[in-house]
Amino acid sequence: MGESQYPGPPGVNVMVCGGCGAVTEWTPWGRCSWECYEQPRETPDEQLAANEDAPRAFAYFTGRKALGGE
Repeated sequence: MGESQYPGPPGVNVMVCGGCGAVTEWTPWGRCSWECYEQPRETPDEQLAANEDAPRAFAYFTGRKALGGE
């Protein structure tokens, strides 16, 4: 899947968002929200991976929002 499918160190549930740079709760997509997920990536390969993972990421972020997690 995408570039950031692997969790951080055990017991550390935070990350730096790859979109806005905020320290936030860990997500499997390396971004804190759908708005940040949509931001362009640095390389064409990273952009292609993000485009391919977009449906799963969208479902994750919209589901999280519906559950009050955002």
